[in-house]
Amino acid sequence: MASLSLRGIYKIYAGDVVAVSDFNLEIEDKEFIILVGPSGCGKSTTLRMVAGLEDISKGELYIDDKLVNHIPPKDRDIAMVFQSYALYPHMTVYNNMAFGLKLRKMPKADIDRRVKEAAAILGIEALLNRKPAALSGGQRQRVALGRAIVREPKVFLMDEASVQPGRQAARADAFRDHQAAQEAADHLHLCYPRPDRGHDDGLPHRGHEGRLYPAG
Repeated sequence: MASLSLRGIYKIYAGDVVAVSDFNLEIEDKEFIILVGPSGCGKSTTLRMVAGLEDISKGELYIDDKLVNHIPPKDRDIAMVFQSYALYPHMTVYNNMAFGLKLRKMPKADIDRRVKEAAAILGIEALLNRKPAALSGGQRQRVALGRAIVREPKVFLMDEASVQPGRQAARADAFRDHQAAQEAADHLHLCYPRPDRGHDDGLPHRGHEGRLYPAG
């Protein structure tokens, strides 16, 4: 539903510490991109700048040809899945997934449809009445992903560096299923590299010392 363009993006912290240097990337509508690289190469920082959680020091960020450098996160129509899952412990799985839609005052019938569709895609229909404390780590990850899916945003950002390889592959499979069924959004997916595994889930970009390059 949206293209994403990063043009000459820099993130420079106090003391001239460069976290991201001259990063350029064009993501087409429905494209699935993976950023790979060692800790500290700028992957999470890049995603946080796209989401609006970090200021861009230099460069331009466009969503659908609209410059969004100074657009607040809530107005970018982006859903981000964090490493920590960030689930509300006092809410059921259903209410965790529905919470953002309720804040938008969406009709109850539409909320129910979206939550149940996402739960079916992720195989968590039987968990909807449970609370996070009663879930395994993998189940919590799927709930966090479902909460992003129900929003039907323009862009998904997945900061999943701590996910185990098997679970990471399952998450990519779930997103491909959702893309095929819903044709919902662009996907920008972050993961760490492993020397014993290929990255055939999408188009990879490899990071090194604050720079990100097309892998190959």
